Amino acid sequence: IAAVLDRVLADPDESIGVGEIVTPAERDAQERWQSPPAVRPSSVDVAGRVSASLRSMGDAVAIEEGDRTLTGSELDDRIGQVATWFRREGIGVGDRIAIRRSRSIDAVVLIHAALRAGATFVPLDPADPSARHDRIIDDAAITRVFDAVPDDLPELADPPAVVDPDVTAYVLYTSGSTGLPKGVPISRRGLDDYLTFAGVAYVDGDRPPTIALHSSLVFDLTITSLFLPLLSGGRAVVFPGDGPTALAGVAADPRIDWLKATPSQLELIVHMSEGELPYRTLVVGGEAFRRPLAQRLVDRCGPGVAIYNEYGPTEAVVGCMIHRFDPDLDTGPDVPIGAPTPGSEARLLDAYGRPVPLGTWGELWVRRPGMAEAYLH
Repeated sequence: IAAVLDRVLADPDESIGVGEIVTPAERDAQERWQSPPAVRPSSVDVAGRVSASLRSMGDAVAIEEGDRTLTGSELDDRIGQVATWFRREGIGVGDRIAIRRSRSIDAVVLIHAALRAGATFVPLDPADPSARHDRIIDDAAITRVFDAVPDDLPELADPPAVVDPDVTAYVLYTSGSTGLPKGVPISRRGLDDYLTFAGVAYVDGDRPPTIALHSSLVFDLTITSLFLPLLSGGRAVVFPGDGPTALAGVAADPRIDWLKATPSQLELIVHMSEGELPYRTLVVGGEAFRRPLAQRLVDRCGPGVAIYNEYGPTEAVVGCMIHRFDPDLDTGPDVPIGAPTPGSEARLLDAYGRPVPLGTWGELWVRRPGMAEAYLH
């Protein structure tokens, strides 16, 4: 208010929406906060990075689902064979293919094979109504729909396709709760940028994580768990079934030490389990994260657990804001969403598009490399 009054006194004829209302000191503080330096991305496409990581794992288990396991080499071979089959079926760079498969090893193979072939994957939840599937298939101009890994796979795999980083990696559709579902296309550049950040921020390089894959494949929160274990030399453990069934499996498995989930899912896990929880890293997103839940998680996991609140709309590639929970400093009712992730940019602006003073309300504007520039249609 004082800043506005100062401008009125300085120039009574100036429009209220023209001049800045932040002080130079506030402007400097905002500049430091809103644009942190980027983590240098890899020059190798994300599909090539996944392949190299899996090959380096050799005979170590990379993924499991019940009694079925695949080593790093086996999973890489399987992905390469399916990608080669895709290309021989005429699926090329940028073609959109739908993966209509519940969480499973085969679903993971199909998704990574699509990327290795240069295609764009569009996940469909088999539990959704057929009318939603038909709408998405038509809107996205889907080339093929895959419900399973093909049987007649080639013995040898071709090298990964050479793909421009601005080619779309995947398309996720909004719920349609406020109208028709809208397709959000995310480029390979955007996916690589996010995964590069996540690998640095969330993974201890000396101790590869065991990560639960438990949430719907059409939910952008799941992108992290689909890729990070395979890029970090860790293990993905697939929990099939509906939401409560999958969460019960997660809660009962003491090997899971890295988990990404919504606050609602974490509440269920806390209630389903007894004693100490095994998690070393928790990444929380999708909903407001209340401090009482964060404190219960610290109490159940131990003081060494790293709990991150990750915020970001689907359009901004999974997560573009991050905050590590500190029980001593975070005393408000909610865990903050924190600051922009490295390479992202965030600004709090008023109705006139001006930066707002520190401690006041504003609208959050975000930007990052490879984010969606527009909806599909």
